[in-house]
Amino acid sequence: MAPDLSPAQERLAAMAAAISHYLETRQTVTLNMAGLDEANRRIVDEVMGDGEVSIAVAPPFGDRMQESVMPGLWRVQTPAAEHGVAAADTVDIGDVPNRVRAVLAETTRPVLKGPAVLPAGVMNVRPLLTEIADWVARVDGGSPGHAINFSNLPVNADDLTVLGDVLGSGTVNALSRGYSRTRIESTGCRHVWWVRYFNSDDKLLLNTLEITEMPQALLATPDDLADSAERLARQIQVYA
Repeated sequence: MAPDLSPAQERLAAMAAAISHYLETRQTVTLNMAGLDEANRRIVDEVMGDGEVSIAVAPPFGDRMQESVMPGLWRVQTPAAEHGVAAADTVDIGDVPNRVRAVLAETTRPVLKGPAVLPAGVMNVRPLLTEIADWVARVDGGSPGHAINFSNLPVNADDLTVLGDVLGSGTVNALSRGYSRTRIESTGCRHVWWVRYFNSDDKLLLNTLEITEMPQALLATPDDLADSAERLARQIQVYA
C-alpha cells in the first residue's frame, strides 16, 4: 500500500502560506516539523534540499540552521542535552531564522571603549573603536549600518588584535557559498560582525567589519522569497 503523504503535503502548503505571510508582514514564521514519519520527512527534505547559507550557534546553544535551495526557508535544529538528538526540528520562513535574533539579543552587549593603555605598536584602533560605537548608536536609531574595509585602512596586526579582544567572540557563525565563500561571524558586541570574503582556494580577499542589525550576506531578500514561493508551488504540484 502506498504511504500516506498528506502530512508532507500539509507541511509544504503551510510553508507556502508562511511565505505569503512574511511578504505581507515581514514577520518570520516558525513551523514545527516534528511528527513526520520517514516517508513524509524524506519528501520534505527532498523539496527543501541544502542551499547556500549554513549557520551554527556556539555552545551552550548548539543550534544548526541550513537554508533551503529555496532562499528564505530555513531548517532549524536544536540539539537535546544528551545523545545528540534534535530537541526541536522546525522550518523558519523569513529573511533569517528567529533563533539567530533571539540568541544575539541574549548574548551581545554594548561596545566597550577599549583599554586605557594600548600596546606600543598600535596605529588606529582608538579611532576605530570610536567609529564603531558611533555606528552602533546609529543602528540602534534605525540606520541600515556601515562597513569598515580593513584593506583600505592603515591598520596593523596589533590594531586587529586589540580590536578583536575588545569586541570579543560572538555566538553566531555562518558560511555563505554564493559567488564567493563568505564567513559571517557575530562579535560579543551588539550589531558588530566580522564579514570575510574568500576565493575558491580559501584565500582571504576582503576583511570587513560590518556594523548593522544583520549583514546583507546572511539575509534572504523579499525578492528571494517571492522566487521561492514560485519554486515551492511547482514542487507542491509534483506531490499533489
